[in-house]
Amino acid sequence: MIYELRIYRCTPGRVESLLSRFQNHTFRIWERHGIRQSGFWTTLIGKSSREITYMLAWDSLAEREKRWKAFLADPEWIAVAVETEKDGPLVEDISSQLLAPAALAAVNETRSTEAHADPGGTAHPGRGGGADERTRFA
Repeated sequence: MIYELRIYRCTPGRVESLLSRFQNHTFRIWERHGIRQSGFWTTLIGKSSREITYMLAWDSLAEREKRWKAFLADPEWIAVAVETEKDGPLVEDISSQLLAPAALAAVNETRSTEAHADPGGTAHPGRGGGADERTRFA
């Protein structure tokens, strides 16, 4: 599993418009394309209250490429984007990072089972005798 962390810096005064677009359109279109959201936040305290942050979960980079490309080409999405930005852009900057869970991460499925499977206490969480974590995404 890999995660995509996306941070949108909204155009001043447009946070609510972007949240509305996600709630009323984007989530439904994502569902149709099999895009899985795993968290969605607005900034309460931090660098900017104009930021919307969310995470997407992907099984692989290939899945991400296929599903995201299909979403961006979706005629409904294109129409929604045009309509919701007729009074100007909602977003002035987008940051995206693709993340792999570290061996000690709570989201790492192998962490707890491997650590408890070794009665001698020599196992390291997330580092069993299996394949290197990085090869799981190829």
